Amino acid sequence: MSKIARHAYEEYETSQTAFEGFKLSDEFDFSNVTIKDVLFRETYVDARHLIKKSKVSTLTVMTYIVGDSFPNVIHEFIENAEDGLTLNVAFCCEYVNNAKKDKKQLDGLIKAFEGILAYEHVDSIEIIANPHTHIKLLQCDDDLFVGSMNFSSTSEDTKASEDAKHYKNLRNHELMLHLGSGHKLATCIWDKLYLAEGSVTGTLNENNVTQVLTCIHKQCQRIPFDVNSARKKRLDIEKRIDDDIEDNKLLIKEATTKAIHHTLDDMLTISMFNGFESLDYDDYMMIYDLLVGDTDLFWPDVLANCQFLEETENHEGDLISIAQEKVDNTLFDLTFEEEIIHENIREDKLDCDFILASGEEIPFGENSEDAKEKQMNQNQECVQRCLDDVADALTKYFIEHHLCKIKAKQN
Repeated sequence: MSKIARHAYEEYETSQTAFEGFKLSDEFDFSNVTIKDVLFRETYVDARHLIKKSKVSTLTVMTYIVGDSFPNVIHEFIENAEDGLTLNVAFCCEYVNNAKKDKKQLDGLIKAFEGILAYEHVDSIEIIANPHTHIKLLQCDDDLFVGSMNFSSTSEDTKASEDAKHYKNLRNHELMLHLGSGHKLATCIWDKLYLAEGSVTGTLNENNVTQVLTCIHKQCQRIPFDVNSARKKRLDIEKRIDDDIEDNKLLIKEATTKAIHHTLDDMLTISMFNGFESLDYDDYMMIYDLLVGDTDLFWPDVLANCQFLEETENHEGDLISIAQEKVDNTLFDLTFEEEIIHENIREDKLDCDFILASGEEIPFGENSEDAKEKQMNQNQECVQRCLDDVADALTKYFIEHHLCKIKAKQN
């Protein structure tokens, strides 16, 4: 168990309150994990034909049901392991309060784990039993295999069925991802299951197998399905999803806005350090001229300054079109030059309540000054609104097309 999980478990004293999130990207940085291969297992292929590795020092197995033995692939790993092997096993287990069925399952567990503890490399085994788990995972040092295949007798070839004279082939087509740099990810998944609802944990050694497994087995009981409780949990989860999406939008929009401001700083002789607070009307007009003028450099530079993005080369054309569309919609018919605004308002004769003599200049008084100031303020607001609309539109595109890099909240 990792230090993070152990701290959470000790602090809350429960396996049902901590680590409630279901997106591992909130807790783990995936940037170093690589896909080494995608494995398609046919019905007559043994797991050990697909999964090969020499000596291992850390082995984690998560499977659905443990029968009366582990598959050959697990035994071969353990038999050839380094001294001081760290071994973790998680599995589904359910006490059903039926003497015959419960005895059969418990006897199988005891036999399987006694078989593992017989190896000299194995001093102890950390286990998680949970009646609700369906995870299939095998971690061998930094190699990680996850997919549909159980690491049980059905992961063997058909020889086991031949020897037992089964009439039915229980081996299925399976799909697995082979991941590299997967040790820490496997630890993260182990911690999630360790703290999950229904998990019962323990440490096995050659002296306590029967006692510990008997105790754990009896605690593994499925929680009855309660409609009201399930509905409440579902609604809580949906709310958390909505909240997460909204939180991400706010963070990404903030970063996008900073990228736009940084680009304006670089291209114009203005300071956007405090946003729009320190700008005067001439600064707004420079921004306006840049947005409605030649933007061939501006938008690519904005995207380059969005350093939280993955590669955007294939999306650059769409992103620039989206940004420019917002500019056209907001700033298209604005008149920004102060002199032209002045003359247009003068023509409205807001301060003229008399008939002018021929050649007499139209007065430009208090009403006209107020109208001019109002027009200039509206222009500034339009520029701010335009950049805000652009940030919203780019943020939406970034999220919908999964362009943002994954950042871990904790490790």
